[in-house]
Amino acid sequence: MIKLIHARGAPLRLLLALAGAACWVLALPSASLWVLAPLAPGLLVLACTGSTAAGAAGLGFLFGFASAYGIWGWMFEVAGFELRHSVVLGTYLGLFPALFGAALPLLRKSRLAFPAAAAAAWTALDVLRGHAGFLAFPWGTLGVSQAPNLPLLQAAAVLGEEGVTFLVALLGVSLAEALVRRNARVLAGPVLVLAFAFIGGAIRLTAPAPAPTLRVAAIQPAILREERATRSGERATLERLERLTKKAAAEGRPALIVWPETSVRNLTEDESLLGWVRGLADGTGATLIVGASKAEKFPSDETAGNGGTGFRFRQTNLAVAIRLKGAQPQIYSKNLLVPFAEYLPAPSFPWPKALVGKTFDVVPGEGPAAFTLADGTLVAPLVCWENLFSDYVRRASAGARVLVQLTNDNWFGATAAPLQHDAASIVRAVENGLPVVVSSNTGPSLVADARGRVVARAPKLFAEADVTAAVSPGNGATPFARGGHLFGLLASLAAAAALLDGTRSGRDSRP
Repeated sequence: MIKLIHARGAPLRLLLALAGAACWVLALPSASLWVLAPLAPGLLVLACTGSTAAGAAGLGFLFGFASAYGIWGWMFEVAGFELRHSVVLGTYLGLFPALFGAALPLLRKSRLAFPAAAAAAWTALDVLRGHAGFLAFPWGTLGVSQAPNLPLLQAAAVLGEEGVTFLVALLGVSLAEALVRRNARVLAGPVLVLAFAFIGGAIRLTAPAPAPTLRVAAIQPAILREERATRSGERATLERLERLTKKAAAEGRPALIVWPETSVRNLTEDESLLGWVRGLADGTGATLIVGASKAEKFPSDETAGNGGTGFRFRQTNLAVAIRLKGAQPQIYSKNLLVPFAEYLPAPSFPWPKALVGKTFDVVPGEGPAAFTLADGTLVAPLVCWENLFSDYVRRASAGARVLVQLTNDNWFGATAAPLQHDAASIVRAVENGLPVVVSSNTGPSLVADARGRVVARAPKLFAEADVTAAVSPGNGATPFARGGHLFGLLASLAAAAALLDGTRSGRDSRP
């Protein structure tokens, strides 16, 4: 294989890198060909085999840049997102595979087995991408691609999402190495590890689970942006929410009903609106968790003068739990905000106006919160992209028995974005051993149990629906929930040790 790569030169290397990017894209929703996920790092390693560090970095960048357009192409649905923004996003996301490619020659020199070293490096870069401050973007990882692969996904209960990513990368790199060395024995160890994880997961899935005792419902109202522009549209959305809520209550008698992110405006400030929601809670006999927004006007020098008003609006993104019989509302304010959309990071930095437009002044919350249902069950609310950050979800769900995810992916149209978003919620359910209720404005809303099995799902995007199911409240007692990102840390340390060992070794970097 190495002779063929050398013979064909750059064109074959480029083709292999692009093929790997295509496999990454296809492994994620909406294609969900998760079986292709190992080929993404495997083909990239194959493309880089025998190349210099600079050449491998270039191939890695091409791989990352191309996959960014495939995975996050739905960003073009967002108003104001243009080609120049996509180039910046693709360049940033391309840096991580570029670093992976640049590290491969050194990892080959290490005394650590190359497939394990390379898989650890890929995992370490995923850890970095998920913990890069305001640049963190842990969307569409190899681990999340395995959400439909339930037996392997059970490894997340022990190792977290990073552990699943490592296993997928290990198989892919081992396949590439077996081709390069023309020796199938290279696959023996990795296949044994994968088989152990897969069989263990299958056994976990067949083990008896507690009987479902909590009935829940997710409301999918399909509120369009243009409806929010008129009072008649606002009234129509409230009527739709009421109708779907009463329908879900009549069909399934749930104890918990969840509305999506920003379903209503100024709920906590409008007594008549709050009274209406209280009436729904009393009438249905359920606790309602409502996605709400609150806007506050405040003076601003930036808008004063030149015909400006001298005021700006500060917004808060809330989840509000309304319980029965006049209990006080419980309020959670979204903590993790979307940079460059909900807030401007490092506001004193001179961001180019061509890239950074007007942003909302959204105020973050002060920390996680848990809601208490009428029977005492604790529920951990997540809003929007908070479900992508496994360390935050682990902290937020401590002591909880159910996760609820409130989201509004209306901005991305009928694309793969909401499907990819839902996949992350399924991974969070397995990591923390908790069922999850996803209420998505335009869908697909779903309910999944603590082992990631989807027990109910809305059939269509941009169509109103109510999703009702019974779940067994979890106990959050998984090894990951107790220990956190230990595997991600160990993989990062192993990758660093392999790189250091590679720099000290005098062995040839080419097989």
